[in-house]
Amino acid sequence: MTRWKSVSLAALVFGLPASAESQSCKRGDDACAATFAAARDEQRLAAERMVKAADDERGARARLGYRGAANAYLLLWQTYLADPCRGGEPSCLHADEVLYNAARAFRAAHDVERASEVNGTLLDPQFHLHETALAKRTLYEEGGAQQALGEHAKAADFYERFAKAAPKDEKAPDALLDAVVLRLALHDERAAEQNGALWAKLYAAKSAVSHANVVVALAHAKRDAGASPRDIESFLSSRRDVVAKAQSEHLPSIEVMLGNAIAARADATAARPHFERAAAFDVPALVTRLATEDRSLGDRRLGKALIGIAEARLWLADRARDTAMSLPLAAADPASLAKKRAAVAAAEGEYAKVTALQPVPPPVQTVDAAARVARMRGRFWAQAHLAFGAEVADPLLSEAKAANRVCVELGAKYEAATPASKGCARWLARHYPAEYPALAELLPRATPGAVRFAKPRPLDEDGEEVSAGPTDGRTVSIKGVDHTSR
Repeated sequence: MTRWKSVSLAALVFGLPASAESQSCKRGDDACAATFAAARDEQRLAAERMVKAADDERGARARLGYRGAANAYLLLWQTYLADPCRGGEPSCLHADEVLYNAARAFRAAHDVERASEVNGTLLDPQFHLHETALAKRTLYEEGGAQQALGEHAKAADFYERFAKAAPKDEKAPDALLDAVVLRLALHDERAAEQNGALWAKLYAAKSAVSHANVVVALAHAKRDAGASPRDIESFLSSRRDVVAKAQSEHLPSIEVMLGNAIAARADATAARPHFERAAAFDVPALVTRLATEDRSLGDRRLGKALIGIAEARLWLADRARDTAMSLPLAAADPASLAKKRAAVAAAEGEYAKVTALQPVPPPVQTVDAAARVARMRGRFWAQAHLAFGAEVADPLLSEAKAANRVCVELGAKYEAATPASKGCARWLARHYPAEYPALAELLPRATPGAVRFAKPRPLDEDGEEVSAGPTDGRTVSIKGVDHTSR
């Protein structure tokens, strides 16, 4: 039968007692049971004293003391407990405490890797300790340790195992919510949705707000993963009662997601109420409610709301822009220019509602609003030039220049240059090269005849380059640039 005995290494290295050192007993030998129990208890007390001594130290001395205590616990496990636990013997009692204390001591010594190894032993089913209360607590603590190390997949796995193993633990709901967030960050939408469903089943009745926040987070993940508008609309609509209880900062983005999903069906009329509700969200009331919360958390919540509001206002402004740009211009009807100009100014006023958001307009949406105004002004000028000529259109060119300059300046101010704002810089470089020269990237010295540069394409009535291909050959000169007419 298997023999085991205490070793003098414990006494030599850690100063541990070795009262059973001279004994050699067979497992189950009643004559030695008391002796080994006493030796085991003495070694355990010695390890505890080492932890207390380390608690009184600082810096490197404390870490050295904790490491010594951790090794003492580990030696106690290996000498007296591993085999009995593997065999399911009564002498395995309290072995989970030994391993748990060993892992905590290693972590106090800043040896996270060894702590995780010891936790792995505690959670190993072969030792029959994985269902103890300490093992379940270890699942949660190991999740936190792995998350701190940036091992998000491992952290999510530990949180999920903890929530399933101890669903009634007070930390279980938050652990499962953390698992949802981590799975979403890992783009594992399926696992995140499974965790969300489990959370709803176990805890939705206790926290309607958290349940709603989970649903909103999953909806955002579906959108970011490229889910079809129909799927997003179905997901949110089927959970409308739940979503309505989400924290208020989520409501604008929820309305925007629903509005975009409906608009994707080419039903702008049905989509508009969603955007209008988001655009009219009561920001001052939210600011008042957040005043009592932690500053950083409150700022993030407010930022979410402002982004949703800005996106809604952009959508509404785009509708006003589309209406304005669809108005025809005719040389025989001078009143058409005044009508279109008023409509363009009204659309610009709608975009101004984005940049006027308080307390702080969202940078990306602010720059996008300015860029859309600039493009609208540029298109208006080009269309007016084609219809009425340079004399009438030149004042509109100055307005387009100013709008594009504002677009570029806002992109620099907020450090949020977008593809649209970069288009503003290209427009200025094209029409005012002396004031706004294009920045040419450095290239290797060209070999004569090795590179051929394409001729610049003419511009259409929107002030954009026409696509490659045959044209009808009719062009009109605008400030020295050829523009193809339609």
